[in-house]
Amino acid sequence: MKYIFLLLIIPALANAKFRAREHYDYHQFRFDSQTYTFRGFSNTINYMFKEKAMQESFGLGISTLGDNVDNENLKNSRVGEKISLYQLDFEYKWFPKKLWSGLYLRHGTGYSLLDTEKLNTFHGIHLQNALGQEIMFNHFGLALEVSNQVIFYEKGASSLTGGAAIGFHFYKYL
Repeated sequence: MKYIFLLLIIPALANAKFRAREHYDYHQFRFDSQTYTFRGFSNTINYMFKEKAMQESFGLGISTLGDNVDNENLKNSRVGEKISLYQLDFEYKWFPKKLWSGLYLRHGTGYSLLDTEKLNTFHGIHLQNALGQEIMFNHFGLALEVSNQVIFYEKGASSLTGGAAIGFHFYKYL
């Protein structure tokens, strides 16, 4: 069975284009009528299955937030100081050229896993929206964006996230 899976996935990944972006996000985690805040740098690696440069793209995104979390607000809290967030999602990016050259909208949905020191692990789904501007240089695109995200976890927990990101897209070389 695993060989059938490999036969299906390897051709798809062979044509995939890889992208990366770095985020600085602010999170508000809500559980049992309490709000806990944390922030930090995270990164996203995208595997673009379909891409038309400066028009649209569709792909898989993998994000992590862990060791570099500013957890000042989590000290002595019910959550604990150590917190990690892992996300897997499908993303669609669209450039509405008639509005503004280089402007894009990015939408995504997927699975989130929040691992806390004291409250254990929360599983959930997330929805995200981003607005960005991609500036083309000679061989690459520089993408600047702002985004928000809502995560619905099990046990009635939820999270709101806002942030900014920067991405480099080497279209000519990939």
